[in-house]
Amino acid sequence: MSFNDYLTAAKYMNEGLIRPEDQVEKSSLTPKEWMVRFLELIGNPQKAYPAIHIAGTSGKGSIATMIAHILKAAGLKVGLHTSPYLQSMTEKTWVNGRYIDSDDFTAIVNWLKPYIESFKTPEIPIHGLASLALSLEHFKRQEVDIAVIETGVGGRDDVTNVLNSVATVVGAIGFDHEKSLGNTLEEIARHKFGIAKKDVPLIFVDGEFTKIAEEVAAATGARLEPLYLNRSFERLTDDPQDNRFNYHGILSLNSLFPALDGSFQSVNAALAVSACEQAMLMLGQSIGEKAIRDGLWDARLPARLEVMKRRPRVILDGAHNPQKMAATLKVLCADRFRGKLIAVIGMLASKNAEAVADILAEYSKDAIVTAPIVYGKKALPPEELAAILEKRGVMVRVVPDPDEALENAIAYSHGDDRILVTGSLYLAGQLRNHYYALDKIVDNCTSWPR
Repeated sequence: MSFNDYLTAAKYMNEGLIRPEDQVEKSSLTPKEWMVRFLELIGNPQKAYPAIHIAGTSGKGSIATMIAHILKAAGLKVGLHTSPYLQSMTEKTWVNGRYIDSDDFTAIVNWLKPYIESFKTPEIPIHGLASLALSLEHFKRQEVDIAVIETGVGGRDDVTNVLNSVATVVGAIGFDHEKSLGNTLEEIARHKFGIAKKDVPLIFVDGEFTKIAEEVAAATGARLEPLYLNRSFERLTDDPQDNRFNYHGILSLNSLFPALDGSFQSVNAALAVSACEQAMLMLGQSIGEKAIRDGLWDARLPARLEVMKRRPRVILDGAHNPQKMAATLKVLCADRFRGKLIAVIGMLASKNAEAVADILAEYSKDAIVTAPIVYGKKALPPEELAAILEKRGVMVRVVPDPDEALENAIAYSHGDDRILVTGSLYLAGQLRNHYYALDKIVDNCTSWPR
């Protein structure tokens, strides 16, 4: 049976291929090893173009998006693959600012289906393989000049670690996915830096993980290209809402201004600029100042400090680990607004709710607790999350249905209050449907349809 439209094709890719967490069998191979075999089966589309590969616990989606926009501004045809998606599966596959359209998405799913059906077994992470393969094949058919690929989990064993890389980037590292990556930051960092490749620049910020980067580079032959705070780049102010910075790499550029909110984005932007410089150098080209400035200003991401409503202000941010939650709240509360901060929060059971609650309780004493609805993944029961928050002095109401939770928060709030939808990108994506409908996103190939 073939599929006729986006909805039926996406249902197959999701409900047809995602293995519920309690049904996942222990695998004899890593996701990367399975991906290598699957790509050989479909003709290795990833070999048709060079790629920039980005890993990290926090910020990798921002880094990847800024890289893609800078290279697009430089005149290249750029493919971008990020994960997870918020509302539409087409979001994972972007070429020069537009998501894959419904017809192309459906056509590639139909083309992939026989390969998927011949390959899948209970131990194979077939959803992850097929999702990435769809993007890689689309980029090949679109004849992109370069692809920008964000890792899924970790790096070393991730399905994305199969690329013809001309630059690799590792962003901020913290605790997340401990079950897969390990319980120490050193173990997690070794997974992230595992995307390093022989003779390929490995770009990161000098700091506590530099020794690990050096060890990985010595083992792989990667070329280290660290950035140094206050030497390679420096922030212009200490204001958490001011992300302007000066950059000193191949080019020296003053007062660069990313459009993505938050001072932490200056670090991500510096990594993005360096990645573009190094990748273009590997390709025998160069990048100009105008492309860098234009690309940083054009880059946008849904559900990252995204304001959806003004009074009361409704903000979507998918922060789901302590590092991301701290960065989000520091920016959001920097201007000492007059109202209260109301959190609409739901989390997956696999996330560290205790650590996230520690941070949230410092900024908010009002929370409406709900649960993201995600196929194949267990949500943390809202009653459990509510109990965790109550122990930290937060006033809690449990509203299991996410849509009702948001409506409850808006009804409860006043004009000067701020409502933060957070704890999960899946929750943010579901509630973003209140403002941008799924069919409009699919039809218009953008997260911001008019």
